[in-house]
Amino acid sequence: MVRIGRGGVQARRYWDPRRPELRLPRSEDYGDALREQFDRAVKARLRRASGAIGSHLSSGFDSSGVTASAAVSLGEKGETLVAFTSAPRKGFDAPVPEGRIADESAVAAATVKLHPNIDHVVVRPNRVSPLSLLSHDHRDAGQPVGHVCNNLWVSAINEQARERGVTVMLTGEAGNFTISAGLALDQLPDFIRHRRLVTWARESRLLVRGDYGWKNILHASLAPWIPERLYLRLRGLERGFTTGVEDLRFVAPEWRAEMAAQSQHAGWDILPPRNSKDRRWKLLQSFDSGNFRKRSLARWGIEERDPTMDRRLVEFCFSLPAEAYLRNGIRRPAMRHALEGRIPAAVMEQKLRGYQMADWYEQVSGEGVRNFIRGVDADGAGDIVDLPAVRSAADRWPTGNWHHRPTIYLFRTKLLRALSASHFINSAGTVDG
Repeated sequence: MVRIGRGGVQARRYWDPRRPELRLPRSEDYGDALREQFDRAVKARLRRASGAIGSHLSSGFDSSGVTASAAVSLGEKGETLVAFTSAPRKGFDAPVPEGRIADESAVAAATVKLHPNIDHVVVRPNRVSPLSLLSHDHRDAGQPVGHVCNNLWVSAINEQARERGVTVMLTGEAGNFTISAGLALDQLPDFIRHRRLVTWARESRLLVRGDYGWKNILHASLAPWIPERLYLRLRGLERGFTTGVEDLRFVAPEWRAEMAAQSQHAGWDILPPRNSKDRRWKLLQSFDSGNFRKRSLARWGIEERDPTMDRRLVEFCFSLPAEAYLRNGIRRPAMRHALEGRIPAAVMEQKLRGYQMADWYEQVSGEGVRNFIRGVDADGAGDIVDLPAVRSAADRWPTGNWHHRPTIYLFRTKLLRALSASHFINSAGTVDG
């Protein structure tokens, strides 16, 4: 909240979700309480004047949990839920990054089988370049598109949802910070911070038997307390780690230091976090989907709602102890218990993360990127975006190795975001009829 008066400008935060730590008698009690809070949050978002309810459904915990909870509530009233899953073109079998799954529709269908009142719609590419959507999106949202590729499948889902009479779409993008937070390693520093070394040792040993090595364990557990300069030096000796300023390669040089400072302030610290809740809170503050929610309402007549961002649910999740996120080597035990019987083992035991729009390079061509750059006004975007670096990267558009992380990072993530930023800067203040 900001107050501007004769005495100057005063700013204060009006809400902080962090609460005193909750202590319940049994470990299962945390799952029972989470289910109750979660169902309340989902049910509150099913209200509407007319039309059907839709949901995003992937192979992950968050969207599966939201979809299942909505199906249960709607089923009690004899209503149907329309669940939408984004997938690559049929027959796509190209390699993807290690640990990722390209087509989540089969796992999503396993969730659908548990709920007879779900109508499952798989949305596949329609040969539209995500760059062609930017003009309308920047006009309607008044904000640059960050995830250029993901924006394509979100738009495609909304197009099909409108055809099916959907007026409310449930999402779950904040779930990583609330209902399903906790990748196991995040909780280890919490045990050390509270001097619960016996618990730390037990959980570390169990995690080593699972998916992690001792190097991962010690890095997450001890690195938060290493001086930053020493940490950078140690990481540099290992694999040429630097402070991350090189990630801003497409930002004009005079802005890089400022952008690096803002990234760190937003939660992307150089050191691993000592306190997992504090880091989640900083990251939760770093995004706001409000403008794009209004874009969906204006363009498709669909109101997007995220139950995992429910205020009371967020406060409850921030009150949960570390054991609710890691216990006996099991990640997210409270969430697993809350969703028991509602989502299948295929989701519960899924170790692969979804790779949305795995066939992105079939929708975006090097020629299309270079043509797009030619339309960028250097007098506008050039003050903020390093356009020579952008053009140089576009001239090196790859012809293969699309599943290699350096290729994905540079061209899918960094370059496309730079193009989006450039377009938005050019279009800001103009009116497109």
